[in-house]
Amino acid sequence: MSIDKTGPSTTNCHPNDTSSFNYNEGDVDLDGQTQVQQERIEREIIDNQPLVSEKLSTDKLRNEYDVEDSVYQSKIRELTKKYKYIRKTRGDGNCFYRAFGFGYLEQNLKNELELDRFRRLVADLKDKLVQLGYQEFTVEDVRDVDVEPMARESDNIHIIALTKAAQVSLRVIYMDRSETSQLTTHDFSHNDNEQAFQPMITFLYRPGHYDLLYEN
Repeated sequence: MSIDKTGPSTTNCHPNDTSSFNYNEGDVDLDGQTQVQQERIEREIIDNQPLVSEKLSTDKLRNEYDVEDSVYQSKIRELTKKYKYIRKTRGDGNCFYRAFGFGYLEQNLKNELELDRFRRLVADLKDKLVQLGYQEFTVEDVRDVDVEPMARESDNIHIIALTKAAQVSLRVIYMDRSETSQLTTHDFSHNDNEQAFQPMITFLYRPGHYDLLYEN
């Protein structure tokens, strides 16, 4: 997925993307130079961004875009009508899963029944997948390659899988550079009862990055 370069660089969940760097043919240590650049970017992110921020007013998002940027400024105005606060997550490639984990625990730390349900579900999930016909090594390969590594983009397929597996309904508000002034909302239900849909966690998605949203 291409990164929207008009927005703030700190929202990029792919700090290791060095595809835009140009090297001369005479360079002999490209791997070393790339590694140094990656480490510098990662250090800047760690030094300047908390893993999860405190709650901030969504109105502060206006400061992240040029005042003349009518597309984003209009969408931020629309966003603030319903969502008062945002928690920002560090743009280190693990923003979606970090936002989900924080948002889930924030909602349920005092809900012992829900926490117990989730513990039992996680403990039994791998065995259930194997019973459904998935090879044990396949489940582990997907986890090792697509879930646990940093700088892996989480797309709709990952959100759907997590929603169904965890039995937790999610809402994602998409804010991008499309010309429409309206925000796009995608609901991911853990069951088929769309009329009774109520998200446990709401995310703001800007190209390459997820943060947490809180309704007014």
